[in-house]
Parts: sequence; structure tokens; C-alpha cells
Amino acid sequence: RAAGDAARRGDFLAASTLLRAGAILMNALPGSKAVVEELTRDAEALEAQTWTEADAKRTFSRSRSTSRGRRTDYSGPTDPPA
Repeated sequence: RAAGDAARRGDFLAASTLLRAGAILMNALPGSKAVVEELTRDAEALEAQTWTEADAKRTFSRSRSTSRGRRTDYSGPTDPPA
């Protein structure tokens, strides 16, 4: 969220730095390759100042759904019953 806020303020360097820091942290988690690649692409777009409104909306939407605890997958639970 902080990266999106920085980008909306026009502070693309701070936003890019935050996204790269997030990518480094995510890289340590198994199965996070796609997220790491997306964060890296977004950081590069911010550095090149090719960040678009669509990118901003996607980032805001993901941040909002994460902070609100909303599910993106409405399939049944995957844990076996106890």
C-alpha cells in the first residue's frame, strides 16, 4: 500500500524501492515466483516512469482486498476436517 501511495504522490523512486524490498521478502517464500516477478515489473515501470493509471488501480485493488481480508477464491476450504 505504501508503494501505491508514494506513486500517487509522484514519488516513483520511493515506490520502486518499496516494491523491490517487497520482492526480496517474497522471494524467500515458496511458490511466490509470480508475485516477485510482478513486483519487479512494477518497480521497473515506476523507475522508467511508464506507470499507468491501470497499474495504480490494480495495485490499489490488491492492497484493499488484502487489508480488508476479502477472499479472491471462493472455492471450498482446502483443509481436511479434523
